[in-house]
Amino acid sequence: MGQANEMDRPDAEILPELPFKLAPRVTKADRLNDRTTLNRALSERLFLLVKGPITGDRWDLPMAVLGKGGKDGRDSMRRTHEATVGRFLGEKFEAYMPSNAPVGMHWRVPAATAGASSVGAGGNVYGEKVFFYRAQHLKGRGRVVEEGVEEFVWVTREEVGEYLPQETGEEKEYAQLVKNVL
Repeated sequence: MGQANEMDRPDAEILPELPFKLAPRVTKADRLNDRTTLNRALSERLFLLVKGPITGDRWDLPMAVLGKGGKDGRDSMRRTHEATVGRFLGEKFEAYMPSNAPVGMHWRVPAATAGASSVGAGGNVYGEKVFFYRAQHLKGRGRVVEEGVEEFVWVTREEVGEYLPQETGEEKEYAQLVKNVL
């Protein structure tokens, strides 16, 4: 009987009785709008966006090309994802990969063939498939160490749209897809 009553008590009544003080959810980085640290927006998930020569000098998610290794001469998409997290964030950054499967996919058609058919002579397909994976921060600093990255930010799902370019229809579609898979 005592436990049921304890569970029914409101938080406002229980919190003052705790033997410790809860840390505030609003940090100095929040007050300064410092988006280069993981110590911000503590009540929301943060996502890494990078900018530099590696992304064509525009904001985008960290990316990698599927590696060549493994038994059949190719790495799995999961191993490539794990290696990419390590390459961008360093060895001391520990992340949990919740799935072997991607959370989304985008088909990029080169600008030269965007208006034309994406199938060429001989049945060759033009463009590239971009798969999205999720990694959750466990511990370590969220400092980007990858060469070719000049700027990086940790943003909430709502803030992503402020960074991804949206001038063309394809860019708007891509930005919306990214927000949806996050």
